[in-house]
Amino acid sequence: MFSIKDQLARPSKGRYFAVSVPEILTQLTEMEFCHPKNTRRINLVFRNPKTECEFGTPIAAFFPQEAPIVYSFSGDFAQTCATLLIIETLREFRVIDSAFVPDLSWISSQVVSYRAYLGKLNTVTITCRKRMAMRAKYRGEDKFSNACKPKSVRTEEKILHSVTINGSRLNA
Repeated sequence: MFSIKDQLARPSKGRYFAVSVPEILTQLTEMEFCHPKNTRRINLVFRNPKTECEFGTPIAAFFPQEAPIVYSFSGDFAQTCATLLIIETLREFRVIDSAFVPDLSWISSQVVSYRAYLGKLNTVTITCRKRMAMRAKYRGEDKFSNACKPKSVRTEEKILHSVTINGSRLNA
C-alpha cells in the first residue's frame, strides 16, 4: 500500500548529480509537495539527459503529485551553481504543484509534465509539456495485444515563463 518507486540512475561518464537523495527529500518535505494518497512521500527520479532541447539544457522535470525528475549536469558545470538551479527549479515546481488539479477521469489519454531548461544568460525556462495519445478502436477480430496501444502520440510543449537568475547568486 505504501510503496515508494524511486528510480535512481548513476551519472554518466563526465557528469554528476548536483543534489543527493537526502538533500532533495529534505527540500521536498520543507516545500510540502503533494504526493499520491497511497504513498508516504513523493517518488524521486534521477536521470541523465538524453539530448539537448530547443529550450536549452534540461535541469529537471515534474509530473504533478507523482515525481520530480532531476537531471545530471556536465562535469565542467560548477557544483554550487547546479545545486542553486535545482533548488530554484523546485520552488517554481512547488507553485505549479499547489495550483494543480488532478484529472479524475479513469482513462486519460493525456500526460502533463512541467520542464525546466537552462538557457543562455542564466535564464531558466519553465515549460508545460503535453503528450496526447489517440486510441485506436478495438474490434473483436483484432489481436488483443494491440487493444491498448495508441494509434498515434502527439507532443506539444509551451513556454510558461522564464526566470533570470543573477550571476551573483550563481557564483556565491
